[in-house]
Amino acid sequence: MTLAFLLVLTGLQHVDGLVDVGNALGIRKASVEERIMIAHAWIVTRTGAFMAILVSLCTLLFIFLIKPEAIIQSLIIAEISAKLAMVTCAWQGFSSQKGLGSIFIASMKKRHSLYLFSLVISMLISVLLLSLKGVLAVTLGIVVGGVMIVSSKRIFGGVTGDIFGATNEIARMIALFALVW
Repeated sequence: MTLAFLLVLTGLQHVDGLVDVGNALGIRKASVEERIMIAHAWIVTRTGAFMAILVSLCTLLFIFLIKPEAIIQSLIIAEISAKLAMVTCAWQGFSSQKGLGSIFIASMKKRHSLYLFSLVISMLISVLLLSLKGVLAVTLGIVVGGVMIVSSKRIFGGVTGDIFGATNEIARMIALFALVW
């Protein structure tokens, strides 16, 4: 129910981005333009479905494996990590096309103090909730954001709204994985 609540809270937008990125990855020898077209199409390929199912099942598994006394703190930190990953994409990424993603990117360009503020608040909350384990989970969110920036250049020629959604879902899963141990 917790995962369903988190997914519905965002209107399944982030999962849709994950599916779209998976759809684009399923086309191996395609141009950037073809990948963008397939990401915008109203279809789900087996690669898109596989990515969404894999990330969702892993996230669910990691929620089950977290110690019950730390579940609330872990979920909060996982969401902080996911959002910081998206902020990292907006701060350091560049847009490949006009759309919702480009609006976020434009609003974060040259806003180093805003990113620093986000980082400090995220780290402070993570330290207060789960000490170094929380810091590790949030740090992994930054790493996921960086990896997604690099990946997005290869897939779409830059960061898109779909990359933001995929980043959120993958960063949440990775943070929960770190919090299991």
